[in-house]
Amino acid sequence: MTGILEAAPDFLAILDTKGRIHYLNGGALSLVGRCQPEACPGRLLYDFQTEAAAWRFREESLTAALERATWRGEATLLTVYGTEIPVNQTLVAHRGPDGEHGPCPPSFGTILTASGEEARLRDSEEK
Repeated sequence: MTGILEAAPDFLAILDTKGRIHYLNGGALSLVGRCQPEACPGRLLYDFQTEAAAWRFREESLTAALERATWRGEATLLTVYGTEIPVNQTLVAHRGPDGEHGPCPPSFGTILTASGEEARLRDSEEK
């Protein structure tokens, strides 16, 4: 299963309810290019977003995902070069067998995908 996550070109992350990163896949690391895999856990997802996207994530997206178990919307990521990439974001709250958010600490999976022109822009920056 880990091999599938690592091979995905999209930004895949496991976060706690504060937005703290516990896992980033290879697609996320190549997109943001700001940290080595061992240095990313503990950083905040907001570190890789514009100020407006970070505010929305903290104030709207996490709350909605906690209430409804999922949230979908638009966000913006910042590449290592400072380029803003519009993305579609999906948050999925992980719940334990008792219906509470779990495991400890409560966690979310997030998927951010860039398509069309945004993906081409990202690819051209990587070259």
